[in-house]
Amino acid sequence: MLGKIFCYDCTDIAFSPYGDYWRHMRKLCIMELLSAKMVKSFSPIRHDELSSLISSIKSMENLSINMSEKLFWFMNCVTYRSSFGKACKDRNEAMINLIHGVLSLAGGFKLADLFPSKKFLSGTSGMESKLMKARTKVDAVLDKVIDVHRENWANGKKCNAECGTDEDLIDVFFRVMETGELPFTLTNDNIKAVILVSSLSLVF
Repeated sequence: MLGKIFCYDCTDIAFSPYGDYWRHMRKLCIMELLSAKMVKSFSPIRHDELSSLISSIKSMENLSINMSEKLFWFMNCVTYRSSFGKACKDRNEAMINLIHGVLSLAGGFKLADLFPSKKFLSGTSGMESKLMKARTKVDAVLDKVIDVHRENWANGKKCNAECGTDEDLIDVFFRVMETGELPFTLTNDNIKAVILVSSLSLVF
């Protein structure tokens, strides 16, 4: 259920069925999004967030610290700063809070997961409705972020990833679409699926 709803009908990489779409998206991730050059270019973001994490831990001397919570914020801050760039910096905290809520909903035992063919079980828990409401909130944030990038791209500007490159991950998607490297058009949902699965995979 989580994959279908939060991966936009399995249009990401992890849950997408094997085929042309999966092969092209996998190639895009390997050659562009996760290339050595791109990963290295985001090292200033990782260093900055790591410094913030260490400072936060130091400030809590003699207090109990929830390291799982700290690491969750660290990993997601790195992911969203790399994805959104400086122009959408104010969206990061909103997205992290939303993902935290999604994980809380998705955790735990669900009878429908044991019997996926029994569709009526999904409705008995109310989980699908709760996940759809959560995804609507995620859509509201991510659609605005992507629209900012689309407008900047149309005006010949990029959102600047706060580091050695002028591209963030969403800029890469627009560049690849513009060059015609993909035999299909990437929709907002395709881009959102990849970003969200990246976030969820950090936790799982």
